[in-house]
Amino acid sequence: MAHFQVPDDRKLEDTSSGLRPWPNSPVGYRLFVEGNGGGERIGVQQGEEIELQLTAGKNLSIETTQAQVARNIARHSNQNPAEVLKRNPGPVSVSQPVAASDKHKFKLKGVSAGETFLNA
Repeated sequence: MAHFQVPDDRKLEDTSSGLRPWPNSPVGYRLFVEGNGGGERIGVQQGEEIELQLTAGKNLSIETTQAQVARNIARHSNQNPAEVLKRNPGPVSVSQPVAASDKHKFKLKGVSAGETFLNA
C-alpha cells in the first residue's frame, strides 16, 4: 500500500543531545501521530521546504486537496487545472508530483497558512 514517509535513506543523529538515532526501525520513518499506526500528520512552516518519500506508489500522482478540487473544476469548466490552482493555491506546493519510482522523493514547500490533505 502506498504511503508517505521520511526518505528511508535518512538517519537523524545528534550526538550532543544524548538521544538515540532516529528512526531506529523501518516503521519509524512513517509520520504517525501516535504509536505505530493510525493517523499521520506533518507540519511545514510557511517559506520552508521539506523532503518526503512516497513509497510503493510508482506512477501515482501526489495531490493536495486543493489540487484535486482545481482538477475537478477544470474538468467541468474546460479550464486548465494549473491555472485554476494558481488562482486558488493550497498551503503547500509539491515538487515532482508524479512518482517515477516506488521510492519517489519529493519536496513540500509551505506557501501559505492553512491545512490540506496529501493524497497519492
